[in-house]
Amino acid sequence: MHQLQSISYQIRSFQEQDFLALQAIYQQGASEGLATIQPPLTSHKRWQKSIVSGSCIVAECSSNIIGWAAFRLMSSRPIYRGVVEVELYVDENYRRQGVGSALLAQLVTNAKSAGYWTLQSLIFASNEAALLLHHQAGFTAFGTRTSLGKMHNRWLDVVLMECQLHANELS
Repeated sequence: MHQLQSISYQIRSFQEQDFLALQAIYQQGASEGLATIQPPLTSHKRWQKSIVSGSCIVAECSSNIIGWAAFRLMSSRPIYRGVVEVELYVDENYRRQGVGSALLAQLVTNAKSAGYWTLQSLIFASNEAALLLHHQAGFTAFGTRTSLGKMHNRWLDVVLMECQLHANELS
């Protein structure tokens, strides 16, 4: 159980009935133009196929989903089987209260347990909160892709960040 200023919440595995709440939180991020330029999550089955099975976790407060995170494979090529991309969204009413940090920390733990060796995140350069969140969780920026996507007639730069989960094995 995690405690915010005046509320408590838990991190748990995704359940199918959570999808509508995930969809709404995802749409908040898309509408703000800070999180994604991907199309809306329209189908539970299509979304489930896009993420690593069993990787989705949610933050729940008083029976409400207030954030979620999952990972997806970066490539279908066998050499990259240990590299996954982080997907993380927090309800706008619960941001900057530790929910994203708790979700990301749990996702890192889950990725280590599953045998993944690298987590990657692709974050809009304008999303300073997400960049800071990932940096504080041990991610490092390793590049910026300029003009990678276009939204509302403006080009978006994307910062590439990674977290090496096997760093202690390298020394």
